[in-house]
Amino acid sequence: LRRKDEEKRTFLSSVAKLHTWGVQIDWKAYYGDDNGWVKLPRYPWQKESYWIEREESKKTRLGAIENGHPHLNRKISSARENNNILWDVVLDKRTYPYIEDHKVQGPIVFPGAGHVDLVIGAARASFGDKFEFIEDVNFDNALFLPDSGEPPLIQMDISYDSGDYFIYSKTDQKDAQWTMCSSGKINHIGDNFKSIPVDLEDVKKRITIPVPVKPMHDELLESGLYLGPAFRAIKHLWRSDGNWESLSEIEVHESVRSEFFQFNIHPGVLDSCFQTVFGIFNERDDVSKKMGVYVPRHIERIKWYNDVNSYKLYVHGRLREWTDEYALGELWIFNEDGSLVAEFHGFRSQYLKGSRGEHGGEQDKWFYEYNWNMKSRADQELRRNPGKYLPAPTAIDPSVQEMIIEVKNRPEQNEYYDMYEPEQYKLTIAYICKSLKDMGMSLETGTRIDVDEQIEKVGVIKDHHRLFHHMFKLLRDAGVVSGADGKFEVIKTPDFRDVGIFIDELNTQFPQFHHESTLLGRCGPEIQGVLQGTVDPIQLIFPEDKWDAIVQYYVEGFAFKKYNDIAGKSIAELIKDIPEDQTIRVLEIGAGTGGMTQAILPMLPSDRTEYVFTDLSHMFILKAQQRFANYPFVQYKILDIEQDPDEQGFDLNTFDIIIASDVIHATRNLSVSLGNAQKLLASEGVLLMLEVTNSPVYLDFIFGMTEGWWLYEDIDIRTEHATMPPDKWKTVLESNGYTDVACYSDFPENNVSCQTVVMARAEKLNIEANESDNEAKLAAGNWLVFTDHNGVSDKVIDHFKTLNKSCTTVEIGESYEEVADDKFTIDALSQDDVDKVLDFVNRRGNFEGIIYAWGLDLLDRGLLSVETIEQGESQGTIMIMNIMKKLNETQYKKNPGIWVLLSGSQTVAGSPELINLSQEGLRGVSRCIVNEFPNYITTVVDFNDPVQDYEIEVFIDEIFAEDRVDELAFRGKKRYVNKLERISTDNIAQRAMKSVQAEGSPYTATISEYGVLDNIVLRETDKKTPASDQVEITVKASALNFRDIMIAMGLLSDEAVEGGLFGRTFGLECSGVVSAVGSDVTTLRVGDEVMATAPSCLGGFAYPMEVHCVKKPKNIDWNEAAGLPVVYTTAYFSLVHHCRLQKG
Repeated sequence: LRRKDEEKRTFLSSVAKLHTWGVQIDWKAYYGDDNGWVKLPRYPWQKESYWIEREESKKTRLGAIENGHPHLNRKISSARENNNILWDVVLDKRTYPYIEDHKVQGPIVFPGAGHVDLVIGAARASFGDKFEFIEDVNFDNALFLPDSGEPPLIQMDISYDSGDYFIYSKTDQKDAQWTMCSSGKINHIGDNFKSIPVDLEDVKKRITIPVPVKPMHDELLESGLYLGPAFRAIKHLWRSDGNWESLSEIEVHESVRSEFFQFNIHPGVLDSCFQTVFGIFNERDDVSKKMGVYVPRHIERIKWYNDVNSYKLYVHGRLREWTDEYALGELWIFNEDGSLVAEFHGFRSQYLKGSRGEHGGEQDKWFYEYNWNMKSRADQELRRNPGKYLPAPTAIDPSVQEMIIEVKNRPEQNEYYDMYEPEQYKLTIAYICKSLKDMGMSLETGTRIDVDEQIEKVGVIKDHHRLFHHMFKLLRDAGVVSGADGKFEVIKTPDFRDVGIFIDELNTQFPQFHHESTLLGRCGPEIQGVLQGTVDPIQLIFPEDKWDAIVQYYVEGFAFKKYNDIAGKSIAELIKDIPEDQTIRVLEIGAGTGGMTQAILPMLPSDRTEYVFTDLSHMFILKAQQRFANYPFVQYKILDIEQDPDEQGFDLNTFDIIIASDVIHATRNLSVSLGNAQKLLASEGVLLMLEVTNSPVYLDFIFGMTEGWWLYEDIDIRTEHATMPPDKWKTVLESNGYTDVACYSDFPENNVSCQTVVMARAEKLNIEANESDNEAKLAAGNWLVFTDHNGVSDKVIDHFKTLNKSCTTVEIGESYEEVADDKFTIDALSQDDVDKVLDFVNRRGNFEGIIYAWGLDLLDRGLLSVETIEQGESQGTIMIMNIMKKLNETQYKKNPGIWVLLSGSQTVAGSPELINLSQEGLRGVSRCIVNEFPNYITTVVDFNDPVQDYEIEVFIDEIFAEDRVDELAFRGKKRYVNKLERISTDNIAQRAMKSVQAEGSPYTATISEYGVLDNIVLRETDKKTPASDQVEITVKASALNFRDIMIAMGLLSDEAVEGGLFGRTFGLECSGVVSAVGSDVTTLRVGDEVMATAPSCLGGFAYPMEVHCVKKPKNIDWNEAAGLPVVYTTAYFSLVHHCRLQKG
């Protein structure tokens, strides 16, 4: 019952709602037996669908759950198959209509706020009072919910030991895969949450500029974010003046009040709390520019203090970073009485592309084209054997050593190690000392330090306990302290030099190493904040606004470039002798910024390589997709190498090469990670790792401040540090089944800071194919073969006979005739003849498929005629359409497969140069069959012209393979698949540019739009015949004149060009060799070296009049000759015509 509401009405409404939800109501107890009953109307019912509710949903609605949260149920099985705490999550908009109030660009999406509420509920129910806070929350994939029907299966999987949780979803369709929607960690081991105090009353006084709420919601709707009533709980919103702060007053909407207190904090209300930061966006300089939609991507920490106790809340938001691409800040939620409900630290939201109405990026999604890609069959991928085509890592030693010698001879080698690194080391130690001093520690000589006591005293968070201990070991090595095992004494008071001046001096003195200095200069001053948990090291190292700088560090930095070069050379040597018909599959683990990727991709043949770029971070994946867009053979996936790759959707034992650049050391257990890599490698595949084997001290205060650097748990292998020397890597690899381990470095003795390229072979597997497993290939069956006259179909039939297949053959004839029991001739244009043959094969039973080889007789080879066109129409397009008409009218126990055979109908990988155009009609209709008759699996196969025996053999295997494709091509031993691929506008422009020889090719400079010099391009033209008074010059050099610049910039008027010899063309003068002469030319011959004035001299050929040419003197080169004509003409005109210069 509610105050101010009529009690009877409220009671009856509630009872009626319970009735519709399935609760058994004793109506007679209320109405009795004497009431009159209303007769049903006689008009037709207005029908509406009501779904039968799942049992899990019903239990949730009726309160038949123990934990008190409306969306959580107990579950037995796990998506990760571990003995963990497991929850079923039921999100059904039919029972909780608020779910439908949140749509992103159309579909219903369960909000990130809902994930947070679920985790809080599960944490409280699973761990009770041990639950402290939630950390490292990642929103990985949107959790889409259907507009109608059953909701997806959703599961929350919590590790009782570590507190790691994962929320998965999948549809209830057969073979559907689990998708990880969000993940994070529930801290239940007693760690302290460091709160940032906020005074609500002070906030109310400071933040007073009102922000209109309805226009904000309207703008969000226009941007693609639909928020229904449950998600519009902001009653009032205010912002600060320039301080990036906001305050909101939240009032729970009537539609969710009846269920509000069932939740920790209702998802619609919590999402409204998140919207508070949108008030800050109202401060943007250009308010005409749309705010856009920002969606949650990551939250560092969430602390839950108190339950909500009323329908009114206050929320304070504060941003510390804000760009067009993301926002990062904190959020505090208060009850109406001022008590703190929850605190959010490091809340990162990502801009939803396209939500500001921009379409530039969307255009890249509009363009597709078919491309031929060399690709093995799926069953062949599972039997890859790189041991047969990749050399052992130790076998490429001589060639790699040549690259190492080149690296060691680079001038920066000595500069770095002799001059820069000692100063960098001093600076790093200075940063350590300054951070300890700033945390209140004394470093006076004689001071005794117990590291564990100091951890508690100065507030070092648990993630950085190892780093804090390591700092004192470094100070011991630097002579500042002495001691061991966490007990130290200061033996030398450090010189607290101004580190700001120090880093400036380092940059000035060694600009060639600015990548290293810049990164250290950004991270070093924040050591204290990182240790105490107030600064996110990831944001220090990978800030959005300095992304290009960190990429360049991995590409051009001294610590990486030379090793990337060595790795690139190693890959080149590995694959240089791979047969041309062999595809290459490469997987990169933890690819990150793509520093290694950019060194490897150019080494790989683009037409037969599959490269899978993986990382744990969606941000890295998105950045890589943009950066490597010009490499269409690269795929992008999420992979956690510490988890079983089979459970992450990867086919095992299918990669020739795995690359891991500074990744494996950042995992908890080397054996687990190397074992998972072994699972992914094909038989005797190669693992290539780049690993720090002698770590420079400064890295501990860049990457050493991240979680991964100190994750290691295999302390029997790694006792004090994540990194290891080369010999230890060799031991660990060999103990995990790897062989032929090779270590390549510029310092193999490992006596200075360095990295090492470590390579090893995976174990040899038993991968022989078992023919008995292919039931379809060995089973009896009937085939209908439309035979050609080149012997291809005869060879196919011979293969079929060995496989217990019966064949009925059909040849072109004058009319229908049964030549033998299984041999017919038919009229190519007769539908009746086709029907009879198909009926005959169907009566025989077990009709497996059709081989249509008549197209192989259509071989015009560039000599197209009326007869070949008519032949292509009759035995190509009309015939195949008659076949499909009959098939479509007939019921089969199992529809036969269709194989349409062609030869040289397309140019694939450059072969053939002249295609058989008479087959194009058949190919076009066959493509239509693929699209319009999905019930009949149809494959178009294009062989070489002429067809090779090997192609027929692999074609037979193709017929009985499990994976069918729409269009195949065989070129000798190479198999190609025609695949529809998305292409970017940049790729379209790049492909439009044809590569031609600079000399001897007809081309000229043109401009698409005047005013921008970048719009000038070279375009291929047709070669022309010189006029009677012209000569043709093969241009050797051409001069650029001021007139060309004025034309390009659009500064030359039509009047200035009108009546001239050259028009709006580029290039007035050139030098070259006469390659053709007009009929009236008498003074010049082919082969003469000349200089001339002519239109379009900026090109491959120029066509001056004979009178505008002069033979080139022997004593000047081509460049000098090209610059003479205009200068000479200008000087002559000025001196003789204007100044009247005369002899004497």
